[in-house]
Amino acid sequence: MTAYDNPPARDPLVTALKNSQLFVKLASLFTFATGLLLILQPLLRHSEISSRLTHIVLPPDIEAANFTDLITGMVLTYLAYELSQRKRTAWFITLVASAVGIISRSIFIAPTVHTFFLLLVIATLLIGHDQFVVKAPVTHVVQGVRALAASIVLALAYGTLGFWLLDKRDFGTNFSLIESFENTLRQYTLIGDTGLVPHTRYSHWFLNSLAVVGLVTIAYCLFSILRPLRYELRKVPAERKQAREILEQYGGDIDDYFKLWPQDKSYFFSSDGEAFIAYGVARGVAICLGGPEGKPESIEPMLQAFKTFCFNNGWLVAFIAVSEKHKALFKRHGFNNLVIGADAVINIETFLTETVRNKYFRNIVNRFQKGHFTCEHCLPPHSPALINELRAVSNDWLKVPGRKEWRFMTGRFSSQYFSETPLFVMRDERGRALAFVNELPNFKPGEATIDLMRHRRDIPKNAMDFLFVELMRRLQDEGFQKFNLGLSPMARQNLSDNASRRLLDYIYLATQAFVSTKGLHQYKAKFDPAWEPRYVFYTGNTPSLPQIGLALSRLSLQKHQNLR
Repeated sequence: MTAYDNPPARDPLVTALKNSQLFVKLASLFTFATGLLLILQPLLRHSEISSRLTHIVLPPDIEAANFTDLITGMVLTYLAYELSQRKRTAWFITLVASAVGIISRSIFIAPTVHTFFLLLVIATLLIGHDQFVVKAPVTHVVQGVRALAASIVLALAYGTLGFWLLDKRDFGTNFSLIESFENTLRQYTLIGDTGLVPHTRYSHWFLNSLAVVGLVTIAYCLFSILRPLRYELRKVPAERKQAREILEQYGGDIDDYFKLWPQDKSYFFSSDGEAFIAYGVARGVAICLGGPEGKPESIEPMLQAFKTFCFNNGWLVAFIAVSEKHKALFKRHGFNNLVIGADAVINIETFLTETVRNKYFRNIVNRFQKGHFTCEHCLPPHSPALINELRAVSNDWLKVPGRKEWRFMTGRFSSQYFSETPLFVMRDERGRALAFVNELPNFKPGEATIDLMRHRRDIPKNAMDFLFVELMRRLQDEGFQKFNLGLSPMARQNLSDNASRRLLDYIYLATQAFVSTKGLHQYKAKFDPAWEPRYVFYTGNTPSLPQIGLALSRLSLQKHQNLR
């Protein structure tokens, strides 16, 4: 039993506040307001505002406060954004910085409105501490500290050497090494020195360069520590083997082989190891291929745990090309959904006893049989000669503008990929290979499907129809009842918003749907299939769809190359 089976009871108000991320928004707002006041402070200090208002809002004019407050304000506004992303490291840095700010202003400066805002920041951070859950990897923190230390050392060396080598006319004096180091330290920490008066254009530039180095160092340190959690693909053969065993034991969907190949997925397993989700991450989105599979009792708590896992990492979640069987599950867990099209599923017996006898298919079969075209079924392992022959076919197919090798949702031409997939090859009367398809290893009993479908550009008209007829005859001999021709995309014009259209465009490309949606649907309709809907289930809202599409595109695109 998991924690998701019996969730702890919570006060409805507390739950509402937690789900709305109220304190995340308040802390971000107060931090931004404090930073904005500090940025505007140098302007307000020298403006014609009444002395009473100036005394309340601004501290007394102290040396070098202008530039220091400007930099501090910029840092706080940046932290406000990071807080809005629920980052735990930003929560800690802002909490410490706010406490230090209150103490320092209480000791050295008269309290101002900044103190009030800092108190609000601390209060909201402490009350809503459990809403800041996105963690930065330890490696990022270490990298940030190392970058800060290295930058300080280099800047001190640069400034010390610069002051020491300056001409007397630049500042009116020659600096010793100790004086050069002290001046550099004051400039680099933005404290400044009223006794340091530049006399030349170069000396002005030199002082400004030290301030810029200090700003860049602070900015880079914050970015290194606070940047979003970077997803690193874990190619663990043991996990892939475990996922395969789950599919073999409990079954899966028709194209679940792509959860194992290409080897570009990570796996999230249920607590008992009997169910899994295959996913990749790009652009802040966890793209999951198909639905969760495995032991039925393990799937629902695993899905909830995966949502929490992604939420804590600051990722959106999108399950791509999900079949109807998972629809109720995703609705129970609050996912939005978009119908992306339907699979064309052919009843092999009905097709071979009825559909293939209509005039259209009868003429095609007779024409190609009389022309001595043949189709052969090749089981792995495949000879290098066959692979090279089909590579020539594939390369010719890829010469058509717009065609590329893709991954993640499909396979790609490689001998390693074909080592597990049967091939069905069409040849002309001279024995030359004209076209081929590869059958996917199957985890859905009684149903077969293909992945790559490639042919030469000079192939005779209707040759692929003849290939599919011969393939289904072979599949019937092997005991299959159904043949899945793959996704027939929904026409874009049926969608009311641009975000949905853009997502579908990315999906169609990633699944190699290189013909018009209307043409593809009409082609598959000739085989008299049943249509089984496919969905995208996602967190977020409609404006998130283009981000999901871009993430899928980044995971899927494989530049054209001759892969071995």
